[in-house]
Amino acid sequence: MAQVLVAAAFVPSAPVLVPELSGPGVAEILPIRDAAHAVCDQLAAQASRWVVVGIGDPAVPVAARGTFVGFGAGLEVEIDPQTPGDPDPSMPTSVLLAGWLVGAVDPRPQLTVTLVDAQTSAADSAELGRVLGAALASTDEPVGLLVVADGATTLGPKAPGGEQAGAAALQTVIDNALGSADLAALAALDEQACTALGVSGRAVWQLVAGAVAGAGVDRAALDGRLLVAAAPFGVGYVVARWDVRC
Repeated sequence: MAQVLVAAAFVPSAPVLVPELSGPGVAEILPIRDAAHAVCDQLAAQASRWVVVGIGDPAVPVAARGTFVGFGAGLEVEIDPQTPGDPDPSMPTSVLLAGWLVGAVDPRPQLTVTLVDAQTSAADSAELGRVLGAALASTDEPVGLLVVADGATTLGPKAPGGEQAGAAALQTVIDNALGSADLAALAALDEQACTALGVSGRAVWQLVAGAVAGAGVDRAALDGRLLVAAAPFGVGYVVARWDVRC
């Protein structure tokens, strides 16, 4: 059977990427925004079916449409264009960002969403990932993962969590792990340290590492590439891609 999980794209869960929220020409944001669009275009060239993985309440169904009205703009996004309904103003930020990015992709991929609570343990995140990976392996259709999550929020004096010792070192570990597809390094991210330093994406990345294993992808078959690692507002934003060699 052909390899099902063919690639993963990693982007920030950052509303500031959206021009309607931050303005079209914010110099610190442009490289991150451009890289996020580019990595989604690359993912679309490999798979027409995507699983969005992000932070949110897995017990709450994801609406077909969302809106950034909670961030000050009436911009709407679609997760499932075929399903009618009003836009959900409380859609998780990770899903909103996914919908916004996918709206610029042509042809548009089909989306499903997997959410994980930010405080889910490393072991449980990995197990959730293995279940997802096994489900993906049950079909012959190529699938890509769009992984939407943020790093430390404590990387500078103007950061949401202020500047904290150890944040830069931890963010470097995250940047390197995502850029090199280092599953072991992601699995080893410390839960307490990530919570203390505002790394909300830890459970997401550990779920994805589990999904790779659950889909039967050998680590040696993964090629990782880091496109951007930056912290323009004291928050760790990473854009990266993983490709699975057949």
